[in-house]
Amino acid sequence: GVDTLRDALAERSEPPNLQVISLHRFMLDPTWHAETGVQVTSACGDAFDVVLSDGAHILKVVLSTALNELVYSGRLEPRGVVTVRGWEARADE
Repeated sequence: GVDTLRDALAERSEPPNLQVISLHRFMLDPTWHAETGVQVTSACGDAFDVVLSDGAHILKVVLSTALNELVYSGRLEPRGVVTVRGWEARADE
C-alpha cells in the first residue's frame, strides 16, 4: 500500500514519475493560517488533495500551497504525469 510506495520512492536514485489520478480542492480556514504562519493570499486560500499512482499503488497527498498555481494554470490536472522531486511527511491527527 502507501508504505510500500513511500519506501520505494525514498530508495530511488531518480525522481519518480507518477500519474495524477484526481485533485480535490478545499478551502483553508483561519486556524490553518494561524497554525502554519502562512500569510493569507489569493494563492493560498485553497488547498488541494492529490491522488497519485505509480501504476501499482495509490498515494493521497496534500499539495503545498506554494504549488497551487500549478493547479490554477492547468499544468497539474487529472490524468497528467508529474515528477516528484521532493516531499515532506507530516502527520496531523
